[in-house]
Amino acid sequence: MTGDTDGGIRMQRYAPRDLPGVYRVCAEVDARGGKQPQRLQVPELAGHVFAGPYLVNDPALGWVVADRLGVAGYIVGTADAVAFEQWRERQWYPALRKRHPMPADGEAHGDDARYLRFLHSAPPQQSAPAERSAYPAELHIKLAPRAAGLGWGRPLVEALIDELRARDVPGLHLHVAEENSSAIAFYERLAFRTLHRNDASRTMIREIA
Repeated sequence: MTGDTDGGIRMQRYAPRDLPGVYRVCAEVDARGGKQPQRLQVPELAGHVFAGPYLVNDPALGWVVADRLGVAGYIVGTADAVAFEQWRERQWYPALRKRHPMPADGEAHGDDARYLRFLHSAPPQQSAPAERSAYPAELHIKLAPRAAGLGWGRPLVEALIDELRARDVPGLHLHVAEENSSAIAFYERLAFRTLHRNDASRTMIREIA
């Protein structure tokens, strides 16, 4: 599935050459997000947590939108979040923990702290929550400002869902910050519904028919 209608932006399946651009978008969007802009000292930490492992583990579940400047947005995913988390703990995080150690006092500070805590957190539980068995797939999507609002979010999500459907995956879940009302509305337009929520975030789910 491709397109080329909005200022030269096109959509294509992920290829390894896209990885640096995906990392740039991940860091850029994360730095802009939230109540306060972030100042990431090690921008690639964002991609190490929220993009890279998905693309290495299952590159067929990755798509990008790109323009003359390079990658302008992407979607990544996994068909089985529990199995993915176990793989990430065994194969992805160990080398990164050596490259990006926690401070000597064991407490990360600054805007990089969130990502360091992800890298150095305890291994995932072996038993999955009930919703993970019915909605095992997971996605992460990000669009740089120059690609936002141009209608690329829907085809990215639909491409991922089509691939999951072809694999007979029954359902999909994602996590979104409670303050991100525009993202919540976007997912609701794509037939996602809220499973549970707290003050900080909510889990949204969708069946894959």
